This record gives sequence, C-alpha cells and structure tokens, in this order.
Amino acid sequence: MSSTTDIGGLTIGYTAIAAIWITPLSILWFITFCLVRRKHDPARVGIIWLKVLYPIWILALLFYLVTGGLSLWSWYGDSYYYSSSSERAINEASNYIGTTGYFFNNIANILLPITFVELIGGFFLCWKGPAEPNPIKKFSRLAILAWSGLLLALTIALFGVQLSFNVKYTHVSSSSFSSFYSEETKLVQLDGAVTILFWLTTLPLVGLAAFLVHKMKNLPFLRGVRLPCTYLPVMWPGSFLVLACTILNFIRHTIVMAVFVHGTLGNIPLAVRIGSLNSRAVSLVVDPFFNDMLMFVILVILFALGLRKRKGLWLQPPQEFAYPAVAYVPATLYAPGQVPPGQQQPYPAQYQQQPPQMQQQQNLPAYLQVAQQQQQQQQQQQQHPQQQQYQQPQQPQQGSAPQDQHYYPPQGQEHQQPQQQPQQQQVPELQQHAPEQQQPPVTSA
Repeated sequence: MSSTTDIGGLTIGYTAIAAIWITPLSILWFITFCLVRRKHDPARVGIIWLKVLYPIWILALLFYLVTGGLSLWSWYGDSYYYSSSSERAINEASNYIGTTGYFFNNIANILLPITFVELIGGFFLCWKGPAEPNPIKKFSRLAILAWSGLLLALTIALFGVQLSFNVKYTHVSSSSFSSFYSEETKLVQLDGAVTILFWLTTLPLVGLAAFLVHKMKNLPFLRGVRLPCTYLPVMWPGSFLVLACTILNFIRHTIVMAVFVHGTLGNIPLAVRIGSLNSRAVSLVVDPFFNDMLMFVILVILFALGLRKRKGLWLQPPQEFAYPAVAYVPATLYAPGQVPPGQQQPYPAQYQQQPPQMQQQQNLPAYLQVAQQQQQQQQQQQQHPQQQQYQQPQQPQQGSAPQDQHYYPPQGQEHQQPQQQPQQQQVPELQQHAPEQQQPPVTSA
C-alpha cells in the first residue's frame, strides 16, 4: 500500500509539472501571431519556426497532462465502479497518449535547433546584407536541415516501435512475459540512440552561437535588445541571449541523457517500467522538471528576442543609429549684401544695402538719404580706427567769403558723441553743404 501511495504521489508531481507551463506558453503563443514580419525581414524565417515550435511543445505537455490524469484515475479510482477490462482500457489509453506526447516532445527537440540556426542566420544576414553572399548561413542551414531529416526519420521509427510495444505489453499474459523481451531491448536501444543524437546536436549550436557573439562584439545594435517589460533603459545583448539559449538547451539534453543512463545502464531493459522506486522518482519528477522548466525558459527568451518593438527591431539598427546620408558642404563666407546661391534673398533688392531699421526712412528726400549714407560711412570709420583717413580741413580761397569753420574732434573722442539723435547731426552738414552747392565762388576785385 505504501508503494502504491508513493507512486501515486510521484504521478501527481509528474502531472503538476506538465500542467503549470501550459497556460503561460499558450498566452505567449497567441502573442507570437503579432510578430508579423515583412517579406525581406532577416528575422522572418526564424520567427516562423518559433511559431511552429510553440504549439508542438504545448501539445506534448497536454498529452503528458492527460497521461498523468489517467494514471491517477487508475491508481486512486475505486475498482468497484469499473471492471478489470475498463481498468485495462484506461492503462492502454494512458500508454498510447504518453507515447504520443513523447513523439511531440521529440518533434519539438528537432524544431528547436532549426529555430536557433535561422535566428543566427538572420543576424549574419543583417550584418553582411542581402547582396553579399554568406557561406556560414547557407552551410549551417543545409547542415541542420539534413541532420533534422535524419532525426525525424529516427523519431518516427521510435514512435512506431513504441506503439507496437504498447500493444503487446497491454495484451500480454504473465506466462508469455519473456516473449517481448527482445522488443523491449530494441526499444530501449533506439530510444537511447535518439537521446544521444539530440545531445550531440547541441554542441555545434553552442559553437555557432559563440561565433556569433564574437562577430557582433563591435555592432551594438545587433548585440542588444530592449526588453519591453522593463522601464529602465537597459540594453540586453541579443547575441548573448542566443548563446544563453543554446547553453540551456545543452544542459537540458545533458540531464535527460543522464536520467536515461541512470534508468537503463547496468540494468535489464525492463528496469524503466518495473524498476525500483528511486528510478521511478527520477523518471517521473527529476526528468520532467528539468526538461520542461528549461524548455520553458528557452521559449520565453526566444519570445523576448523576436518580439517587435517600437524603437526598432533586434536585427535592424535602432532609430538612434539610423542616421540619413548627409553630404559635407564646406562653409563659405559671403560679403555683406551677397546671398549664397540657391537661397532666397532675405530682403528685396532695393533694401539689400541697408539694414532693416533704415527701411522706415525711405520716404525722406534724396539729399537726406545721401547725407545719411555719408554719416554711416563716417560711423564705420570711427569703429575701425586703424583704417581711418582723416580729411584735412579745406583752407578758404583767397578773396572768398568767410565760411563756417569745421570742428574735428581729436582721435578717440568720436565714440563720445551720442548716436541716438542722428537727425540733429545731419542738420549742420546739410547747412554746410548747401552754400557750397548753391552759392557761386566769389572772385577777387
């Protein structure tokens, strides 16, 4: 009775481990349909394989959950409510469903390396560009597809052998128990070969991801992604995430292979089914926990890696790196009044030689405008003392009428004259030039 209770507790743990990952993975799978990529997006192929991987693994967990539920019904159900034939039918259904779940588990193990290779190839495609050939991407794709075809053939063969064994195991009697001993041995050997091949597949994937990290060390927009769940400006390295996923996959298959060796090596092939309670605990709790938990972590990281973000894709340069092409134009100095070619003149043609503050005086007479221009020239000469050329006062001619004497301020005092009243300074000059322009010179008697 105690062994039955212990096996029932292990079956409960097996069922719970399979059930806790189904809901979050289903939510992520539905969200992956929002990861629609453009036709020429380097991440398009990898995301498509990821969308196929999610439902396959979810189906495997669902079959494991149903298998655990039927096993619990067989262990804890009251035998008075159903006959022995019904109990045999429940056990037979549990074996068939468990075998189908293991088949989908192996299919997911085949699709995961293809997803890794396509995502890594997307990095190389964005790094090299679509025009430049990339032999690493092409060779890795052909190699993983050929290797996956071999694993798929072995997986289908293993699935057929397991179904055949389940039929004989369910309908066999105790007297003919040794009749299918050889088939159990073949089943264990084929299962071990598939397990070892899955483990060997993880080794080149780790090397390819490490090579990717080495090549992307100088390209920050190909190394980093911003996780949408964080409010801090933290840049998570994209190529390092791929490397972390491949390492986790290596650890996962290493544990599965160790559990398989622990249950079969040194024992008879039937040790997995009728072995001790210790081997059952390892096969029902330890193996599913590490297998399902590590696979869940890998799928979540791949989801975060392939999620489309507002600030740019993980394979394309973010907006802060996408600078447009700008041609360098040397600076050219232009004289006052000149306009660079191709630009609109800031003022109309009649105002180009005059500042905007003088436009309000355009209604003045012509002689006042000439006087203002002369005054501006004098002010410019005062602002540049080294270029001043003082005009000597003209001596009055002999016999001419006396004229007004001009006052020339000494050098350095020009700036002391107030410039806020230009009209008051213009009047003496106009009065001075008026007699010279209008009165003829007086000749001697």
